[in-house]
Amino acid sequence: MRNLAPLAALLVLALPASAGTQGATAFDFLSTDVAPRPAAMGGAYTAVSDDADGMLYNPAGLAFMSSNQASFAHGELYQGITQDYLALAAHGDGDQRLGRHGLLGEGQGAGLYLDTFDFGSIQRTTLANQSGAGLDSFGIRDWAIGAGYAIRPIDWLGVGAAVKYLRESIDNTLAQTGAVDLGARADLEKTIGQPITLGAAIQNVGPDPRYRTQSSPMPETLRMGLAWQPRDAYTVAVDLVDVRDGSVSTRIGGEWRPTKYAALRLGWNGQNDAGPGVTVGASLTWKKLRFDYAFIPYGDMGDAQRIGVSYSW
Repeated sequence: MRNLAPLAALLVLALPASAGTQGATAFDFLSTDVAPRPAAMGGAYTAVSDDADGMLYNPAGLAFMSSNQASFAHGELYQGITQDYLALAAHGDGDQRLGRHGLLGEGQGAGLYLDTFDFGSIQRTTLANQSGAGLDSFGIRDWAIGAGYAIRPIDWLGVGAAVKYLRESIDNTLAQTGAVDLGARADLEKTIGQPITLGAAIQNVGPDPRYRTQSSPMPETLRMGLAWQPRDAYTVAVDLVDVRDGSVSTRIGGEWRPTKYAALRLGWNGQNDAGPGVTVGASLTWKKLRFDYAFIPYGDMGDAQRIGVSYSW
């Protein structure tokens, strides 16, 4: 009976959410799942976050890292869009401290990341020449450069913050701004004896970017998450995500680790209106390296695939 409480909590989180749409805010790429592990779990990562990739979901997860980590991911999205991500994160744990100079103490973590989103080459057209014949092409590219820090003021609770520089170029038009993320993560197993983790984060809080004379609102986002790990080999997670554009969506994900060398993942992302929302993925671990893969169908728009590799030490 004691395991019914986590299941009930998962249902409560999932019921009120409905899929939403994007487009009313700037920097929409910030809502995409870059790394393959979170992507394969449907983006339900706010409470799972405990690695370098978790900075994009909840910076408080840096305080729960068990090792230093470098991570790289590449995504081949629909209609020729690509995305690349690079992150480095470290933790302080007694004798193992960043740079061996005591920059991070026990229960602290810090990280850096780069996220870039490329729409590829787009044919230029005009009202008189809608086919674009004889005209050149232009590109759209987004950038996010961020840094995060987290600390556990008490053993079971972590709090963190991240700052980031955002930039978008559309042909010859440039928009840029800065933003802040704030997060918290609580490990309830250490307090109530249940294998539950709670997470919450407020993201993308900052000045609205300006495109020439027109400003566009930031995609301020509230994330709330719950993760349940009844056994070491199983993790089930649910996120509720509320974006400033009025969309509210549910993310549900699960991970099964039959051995310490492999994992299988399945998820559902309620934000994916173009496709069924289903996400799948897997990973293989060899010594200190982990290789990850995720597949996300987007219906008529096409399919997205993400691959990644991480190194932990």
